Amino acid sequence: MKKYIQFCLIVITLILSSCDPDDGNQVTPPQASILGEWKLQSITYGTISEPLDDCELMQTFTFTANGNLDVYYDTSGNCDFATRTIFYVLENNILTVTVPEEGGNGSDYIIKNNIETLNQTTLVFIEYWDSIDGEYPQEDRVAYTYTKIN
Repeated sequence: MKKYIQFCLIVITLILSSCDPDDGNQVTPPQASILGEWKLQSITYGTISEPLDDCELMQTFTFTANGNLDVYYDTSGNCDFATRTIFYVLENNILTVTVPEEGGNGSDYIIKNNIETLNQTTLVFIEYWDSIDGEYPQEDRVAYTYTKIN
């Protein structure tokens, strides 16, 4: 009986040690997929896609693991760039962006976006709600497409 118990323990040990917790079947959570720097590629207003100028094409978003979103943007339309740190939460394919003190009466301005595509190279989201106007009519929703650069 003692040898049988030892044999069972050896078999159990072999089975457990052969299981690799990182066996390639791991699914990357969306929060991890969005991390990094993304370059603006296109903006579609309702169903109308307008070409971006050179300044707009240089704009980027950088999502960090701590919930910061660094926005590199043109402040004037003349390629005068600045970086501003705002905040984001990604949950259930909803990207919620908070811009502190930019809403009415100094409150936070909040924008909600549906994630349409999020993979290793492409991020597409549709802005559908903000804290000032509420939910946008379908024809007023704006789709943004970004390509990952870092």
